[in-house]
Amino acid sequence: MPDQDTIEKMLAISDWRHPYVIEGKENDLEKDWFRDWHPWRWSVDKKILDQALGNLNGKSVLDVACNDGWYGFQAAKEGAHVTGIDGRQDAIERAKLIADYYQYTNTNHIVGNIEIGGDPIGEFDATLFYGILYHLANPITVIQEIGKSTKRIMAVQTFIHALDPNPVVHLLRESPELAGKAMTQLITTPTQRAIVMMLKEAGFDHVYRGMPTNYLAGKVNSNARWQWCFFYGVKGTPLQESAELVKIEEDDKPLNHFGALGKVRGHAERYARRFLKRETKGGF
Repeated sequence: MPDQDTIEKMLAISDWRHPYVIEGKENDLEKDWFRDWHPWRWSVDKKILDQALGNLNGKSVLDVACNDGWYGFQAAKEGAHVTGIDGRQDAIERAKLIADYYQYTNTNHIVGNIEIGGDPIGEFDATLFYGILYHLANPITVIQEIGKSTKRIMAVQTFIHALDPNPVVHLLRESPELAGKAMTQLITTPTQRAIVMMLKEAGFDHVYRGMPTNYLAGKVNSNARWQWCFFYGVKGTPLQESAELVKIEEDDKPLNHFGALGKVRGHAERYARRFLKRETKGGF
C-alpha cells in the first residue's frame, strides 16, 4: 500500500489531466470530457498495437512526452515494460506518484528534452508519440531519432491540417482555452502528407492512418480543418487493413472524418478567416 505522504501529495493536486481514481474517487480534471477522451484514444491504439506486436505482455514501450504517464500505465497494465520521458520535472514527479500509488514495478519515468537529444534512450518494440508532434520546433529530426529507437511500431496521435494536400506544417498559436501544459504554445500542425514523409524518412516501411468509426474527437475539439488523428509507422511485416486502418502513401489525398460536407464547411471557414477577417468556431 502507498504511504500516507504519497496519498496526501496526490490529493493536493487539483489539475490532473488524466482519469485516475485516487482513494476511491475520481481525481479533479481540468476538463471533464477528459474522462472519456483519454480512454477512447487508448482503445483506438491498443487494437493496432496488439495487431503489430501480438500483445503488449513482455514488450518494451517508450512513452514520449508522457506527462503524468497515463498512457504508459495502460500499457503497463497489459504487462509491457514502459519507459516514460517528459521535459517537465513536475510531470515526471506526478508519474512517479502514480507509479508508487498503484505499485507499478514495470515502469520508469525520466526527465529529458527529446529536441536536444543526447545519449540513446534504448530500443523499444513500440513508441507512443501522443500530443507532442505539433509542439515540436524540429519535428523531422525528432521523429528520425525516435525512429531509430523503435523496432516495430510508432503510434502518433496529433492534430493535423486535414484539408491541405501539400507536405507542409501550419504554424499557429494555441488558444488559451485549449492550451495544454506544453513546452511552448506554438502549434506546428502538419498535413497528412507531411506525416507520411516524416515517418518514411525515419525508417518506417509502412504508414497507416486510423479512421475510428466512433470519432469522439469530433465532439470535443476538432472540425473539418483541424482534426485529431491517429497514424502508425510500422517496420517489417505490414498490418491488416480495414475500414478503421488505412495504409497511406505520400501522394494519397487527405482522408477526412467529416466527409464532403465537412470539407466544404472547412474551406468556407478558412475563407472567412483569411478574407473576411471573421472568426469562426472550432479549430484552434
